[in-house]
Amino acid sequence: MKNRKSSVYGFLAVLLVLICVIVVFSATGVFGFLTDTSSVVKNEFKVASVTCEAKSDYTVENTGNIPALIRVKLLVNWIDEDGNVLFPAPEDASYRLSLADSGWTHVGGTDPASGYWYCNQILSPQESSSVPLVRTVSASGGKLQIMMLAEAIQATPADAVRESWNMSFANGAWTDLSKE
Repeated sequence: MKNRKSSVYGFLAVLLVLICVIVVFSATGVFGFLTDTSSVVKNEFKVASVTCEAKSDYTVENTGNIPALIRVKLLVNWIDEDGNVLFPAPEDASYRLSLADSGWTHVGGTDPASGYWYCNQILSPQESSSVPLVRTVSASGGKLQIMMLAEAIQATPADAVRESWNMSFANGAWTDLSKE
C-alpha cells in the first residue's frame, strides 16, 4: 500500500508542476500581449484624381495622380478675326492636317476630325504623351482653329475603359469592342 500511496503523490506532484508551468506560460503570453507597444497602424486612403490637359504642342499631359489612358477629339473650325466660328466654311477654304504616324490610334471614320484618337501609352501622373497628335497644319482661304478635347480614364482595372469607352487596351494597342 505504501508503494501505491507514493506513486499517487508522485503523480499529483507532476500534475501540480505541469499546471504551474501552464499558468506561468499563459500569464507571460497575456502580459506580453497587453504590454506590447508596437506602433498603431493607420489606414490612409488617397482619393484618385483622373484629369488631363491638352497642350498647345498637340500632346496631352496626365494631370491626375494615378496612371491614365487618354483619348482626344479634334475640333477643326474656320474662324474670323475675332475668333468666332464661321459656318459654313469660307468659299475656297481648304486645309490639310499631317497627323502622327505612330503613338495614336484613330477610331471612328476616315476624317481626322471624326471619332476619337487614343494615345497608345499609359501615362503616369504628370507625364505627357510622347508623340504629338498633330504634326503640321496647312490652311488656305481663311483662318483655321484646331482644338483638342482630351479625356482621361484610370488605367486599371481594365474593365474601366471597357465599360466607359467600349474599348480594350493591351500591350500598347487599342481594340474597338463595338466591332466585335
